[in-house]
Amino acid sequence: MGTPITTTDIPIISEEKLFRRYITVYNRTIRQPSGLVSNWDVVGHDDGTGRPAMEANFVAVFPWFTASKTTALVREYAQGPHEMLYTVACGAYDRAKHTSPLHAAQSELSEESRLTGGTYIALSDLTGPGIAELKWSANRFHVFLCVDPVKDEHPGARDAEEIMDTWEGVTVPDLKAVITRGKMLLPSVQASWMAVEYLEKNGML
Repeated sequence: MGTPITTTDIPIISEEKLFRRYITVYNRTIRQPSGLVSNWDVVGHDDGTGRPAMEANFVAVFPWFTASKTTALVREYAQGPHEMLYTVACGAYDRAKHTSPLHAAQSELSEESRLTGGTYIALSDLTGPGIAELKWSANRFHVFLCVDPVKDEHPGARDAEEIMDTWEGVTVPDLKAVITRGKMLLPSVQASWMAVEYLEKNGML
């Protein structure tokens, strides 16, 4: 194996916004190490300068109930595959609305899972850019574990276009079965893996 390729060997020449609605599509032009110039479609969110944000812009929250050793999942309409699929509570970290990634996580757990309170543990490095969502996406996210939240009697409002319900009392075998069947969206698979690893290492399973 030769010298590993890094992104310093792949400079971005230009970025052009092509389309914007719920998501934004950019044309990113890069120069490969060979010298070949390539154009790529990149999905992301505008950073305010017309370029895709390269830092975390959403959060994923895995709730855990220590007494029952269960979690709670969201079942949500996924418009791409046109299918109801499972997630943990996930949503935007909007710096105009939220004071921190934790604030965003608390808001999403209330809105999507109808839960509040609990002890939050950041499972990703909040000082870093976050975890990459997909190969062709500039979006990144942070992961939180929330231990022992309770029912939110006054949950935050869901977005009008969201179609979702919740599944409570989900055991770890249930969770693994959902993932194995390919019925969970990938950021939530990442969050679930990190949460279960943390719970196992800390004797909480």
